Amino acid sequence: MSDTTDRLQLPRLAAAQAQKHVTHNDALAILDALVQLAVADRDLTAPPASPAAGERHLVAAGATGAWAGRAGEIAEYLDGAWRFHAPRAGWTAYVAAEGAAVVYDGTGWTAAAGEGAAAILAKLLTVDGAGSGLDADRLGGIGHATLAAASQARASIAGGGTLAVSAAGEVSWSARYVVGAGRGAQFAPAGSFDVVCPTSGTVTGVGGAADRTATSAGVALAAFETLYFVPPVGGATAGAADFRVCGGSADFAVPGHWIALARRDGESGGVLFPGGVRVGLGESFAQAASTTPRPRLDRLGINAAADATNRLVAALSAALITDEGAGVQVKVNKTGAANTGALVFQTGFSGRAEFGLVGGDDFKLKVSPDGSTWTEALAVDRTAGTATLRQLALTTALAVGQGGSGARTPASARKALGLAVPNVPKRRRLTGSAWLASTSAADNDWRGVCWAAELGLFVAVGASGSGNRVMTSPDGIAWTARTSAADNNWRAVCWSPELSLLVAVGDSGTGNRVMTSPDGITWTARASAADGGWYAVCWSPQLALFVAVGYGTVSTQIMTSPDGIAWTVRTSPAANQWFSVDWTAELGLFVAVSVDGGTSQVMTSPNGIAWTLRSVPASRSWTRVRWSAELGIFVAVAASGTGTRAMTSPDGVTWTLRTTATDSVWYGLAWAPEIGLWAAVSSDGTVMTSPDGVTWTAGTSPAVLAWRSLAWSPELGLFAAVASTGSGNRAMTSVSAHAITYRS
Repeated sequence: MSDTTDRLQLPRLAAAQAQKHVTHNDALAILDALVQLAVADRDLTAPPASPAAGERHLVAAGATGAWAGRAGEIAEYLDGAWRFHAPRAGWTAYVAAEGAAVVYDGTGWTAAAGEGAAAILAKLLTVDGAGSGLDADRLGGIGHATLAAASQARASIAGGGTLAVSAAGEVSWSARYVVGAGRGAQFAPAGSFDVVCPTSGTVTGVGGAADRTATSAGVALAAFETLYFVPPVGGATAGAADFRVCGGSADFAVPGHWIALARRDGESGGVLFPGGVRVGLGESFAQAASTTPRPRLDRLGINAAADATNRLVAALSAALITDEGAGVQVKVNKTGAANTGALVFQTGFSGRAEFGLVGGDDFKLKVSPDGSTWTEALAVDRTAGTATLRQLALTTALAVGQGGSGARTPASARKALGLAVPNVPKRRRLTGSAWLASTSAADNDWRGVCWAAELGLFVAVGASGSGNRVMTSPDGIAWTARTSAADNNWRAVCWSPELSLLVAVGDSGTGNRVMTSPDGITWTARASAADGGWYAVCWSPQLALFVAVGYGTVSTQIMTSPDGIAWTVRTSPAANQWFSVDWTAELGLFVAVSVDGGTSQVMTSPNGIAWTLRSVPASRSWTRVRWSAELGIFVAVAASGTGTRAMTSPDGVTWTLRTTATDSVWYGLAWAPEIGLWAAVSSDGTVMTSPDGVTWTAGTSPAVLAWRSLAWSPELGLFAAVASTGSGNRAMTSVSAHAITYRS
């Protein structure tokens, strides 16, 4: 192995070498001299008298003294002496005295490709020869680095005259600009450009060759699209700088090394120049250059055409924005709260998704199947930070229950968040304990109960009482009587988180068999679609629809409402006494059960409007039906039958009988997804539970009362039930499944 590296001749450390640090430091010194190479000059033939440490030069030919015989090498002043480095082909150095880069081609140092292009353009556009036009700094970013060569322009350059834009939008030069290395020999300095603008996509040049003309007086440059500077390529004098004009025809392909000097501004009629200078109608270039802020572009197209609507356009395969060390932000600002500041994702220029501040100051995500119809999928409140997922009915923040039990979310969200696995120890805690009595607000005939998570409240309604047929409780233990909208026989109640509304239905009253409340305290009577015997009501967040069922004729057994206020009658497939209805988002289906009708005691609907009758395996008085998304089944319980007063179905169509713990008159049924448990209560005073809807186990209630309805609270971790009989004790709860001393 050689003692030095191949390219930079860095000394290598020998295996048994002493004083290794000397060799190592020598290698570092060479790297310090050659990496990011910059030298003071390249024309000295003798060393400077008082060089500074680290000073570097390119030794000129014919050098003497300490530099003798070192022509073309890099001389570095180090530790009081000159050290020399032999360059290799391809090395690049910056020469400070010339303000330019040079390249070693194997025999000598030559100007790097593109040297001086910015200076050429600056001098060509200098106004009145006084340097008041564009400077090299302003033109440096418009493509000169792509030129093959521009060293020819190092010859003398002179210029003169003025450039102005007429009121008609024409550009005129009063005198022609001269490049001494070629053009000066062909035209007198007093010449001018004569430009004929094409209309068919062909090109007519400006001055200097047989196919172009020059006159002694200035000729206007009119009706053009873009004026290009064509720099010299190679070393031939004949390739001196040239000008070309391009009209607006789409069939003209501009070569990559041409540089745009000016273009017509279609909006103002003026002319735009590099560096953001806009020359308006009747304004001289010198005036515009002195007043125009720089840089400013009215529009920019990268590999694509920008227009008045899309003023920044880029056709790219990738893009990168990186920070400079302290982070980076990309900002989309809007001038008013009601405006939109958002990002839109498209397919074939048709919108499919939009997110940002859409029509307000809350963050939103919207999607579209066609670019015309948009659905809001996500909204985040800018103050509270709470998220609303429309299809998941999340109108409050995801809230895990006490003791880490579960989220106040539908099953699909719980599954997505990994919260769908039941807490079996908590389930054992609940099923292993007797139920506990609570004090009811009044000895009314309580028929329905539900839990409103957003209110933190159980709400129950009854079929008896005077002005107090509603009661509420924050914990299932202490209940407070509330004034009902009317003394009707209220049979069921449900909660809509999306509307923040409680809706109750009943089977008595004239035209007012519905009442609503935003808080469980203040109730308002609503007109029912018909005076049917309304027994049950449920809410579909996906359809934004309430559905109520009951008994009567086929035209008075089903009604629907989008808001709980305006109700519409729907036709039933059979005049059964429909006792219960539930919705499954996973199947997109309403399912109702009845207490009569032979074996046709189930009906289903995808929209609450069109209903289909379904068969059951045995005729029973089916009183309640509920859905478990975690298990993917419906469970129904009955008030009659021998041994099999429950049935299950995966789809609402095919049903299977299940053996119940006792042959009780089952009225209430609820599912607790957080602990994976079904619970049912009966008017015989009994309780039963099941983890799967198949195997049922009897529980112990605190009193043998006619328990009519049941609800689950994930936040409290307990079931609450209400009864139609008893004395001051017409409510009860299970123990709390949470691992805290709360209800045990």
